[in-house]
Amino acid sequence: MLRVTNSWSESTDSPECSICYDEYEPSFDNVTILINCYHKFHTNPCLKTYIQKKQIALRQARQPTDKIECPFCKTEFSVKKLTYNNFKSANMWPFNPNAPIPELSKAPKTLDDILIFKTILGANGNSPSILYETNDSYGNGSNQLRYYEPNYYYSYYKENLGPRCPLPHFLPHIEIPQLTDPLEFIEMQYKAAIRNNNIAINDYSNAREYSTDFFEKFLQSKGITMSDIDIAYNREILVMTNARLVETERVKTTIKQILDNAKTLLGQFKSALQSIRKSVSKSIKKSVRKTLRRLKGRTMSMAEIEGGKKKSKKHKKHKNYKKHNKSRKPRKK
Repeated sequence: MLRVTNSWSESTDSPECSICYDEYEPSFDNVTILINCYHKFHTNPCLKTYIQKKQIALRQARQPTDKIECPFCKTEFSVKKLTYNNFKSANMWPFNPNAPIPELSKAPKTLDDILIFKTILGANGNSPSILYETNDSYGNGSNQLRYYEPNYYYSYYKENLGPRCPLPHFLPHIEIPQLTDPLEFIEMQYKAAIRNNNIAINDYSNAREYSTDFFEKFLQSKGITMSDIDIAYNREILVMTNARLVETERVKTTIKQILDNAKTLLGQFKSALQSIRKSVSKSIKKSVRKTLRRLKGRTMSMAEIEGGKKKSKKHKKHKNYKKHNKSRKPRKK
């Protein structure tokens, strides 16, 4: 995980000590880097002399002597956690911009494979640190929630954890579809965006867990001490995973909006097509009826031409017609 190089990039960091303005030796044995701000200085006598003077001034002012400001940017750092002559071990990404960013592992087929515990974002807030903090917030011996010691939650971690957090997983590139693309393609891209977002959630949750004091205590119980470089490295991984999570949320939301718009347009098109079909069928029926009437009229007119005038229909005689006629008296002449 560590990468030792011979020099820093002059474009990203000064080749001179900011205290004595002398260049560093090629071996970099006498160089200390401040992890909070990534500035480096000669360890002896520059940085040590500067810290001693600052601590004397703080004692005279009756102030804590642990927090000292960086000689270059005035960012505070802890003297207790400072490791001198740490440049070679710290000469890695993200401290050295020339060092390659660690390669990301492939995304697993099953999302549960990347979880060493159920994360607060991924599964009901069951990460060890969250469980402990939630439990302890009620107070020891509370009746509302049974209190457990921190060691009770260590079983949630795997036994082979190291001082640094596992690297995030590689997220496949997702092409944001257009509204005119087929609906099946938009749905496929949306499913891929959901998967990327779930992976990013789990990676960020893991990185956040490894940045807690609870995880640091767990490593101490296993005989592993996290250095300030390890803590800073985990912090950078947390920043990276957070940025990836925000980006996957943006992509998922964008594709979801496109998918909803595509479904709305498709529904409107289907309803319009259905209304057109109804109107067309009505007009066709109407024209067929008109055509049939015309054909019927033409047929009647042809019959008149061939057989002369149409015979008028004979009125049906009433069944009592004869009786009625017999009963009538003949008219006198």
